[in-house]
Amino acid sequence: MADPKIMEKGRELARLIAESREYLLYIEMRSRLEKDKEGVALLGEFRQKQIALEFAESMGGDAEAARQELHNTYEGMHEHPLLGAYLDAEARLSRMILDVQGCVQELLELGMLPGSAAGMN
Repeated sequence: MADPKIMEKGRELARLIAESREYLLYIEMRSRLEKDKEGVALLGEFRQKQIALEFAESMGGDAEAARQELHNTYEGMHEHPLLGAYLDAEARLSRMILDVQGCVQELLELGMLPGSAAGMN
């Protein structure tokens, strides 16, 4: 298991993310979408196509057709007002989390954190 101090900071970061407007908007849109049968069905279809694309890519086959079908489905989903808003909220939340991950990774790679291996040379 990871260092308890690191885990505590991870929980603190999770609490901060849970209070962010990106997360709160995502939760609101997810809740609204769950009440829309058509939107849920379209999202399920999209997720299945994502899995099909990932499978095709992992098998080393030609995934271009699956990629194009997924793209077309994604574009069509934005025509559904609630689903489009949900996807936008999900993308903003994902972008924020990736930005945080990138920040940590960059600082570790550059050795800019106290006690990091790169900074100990």
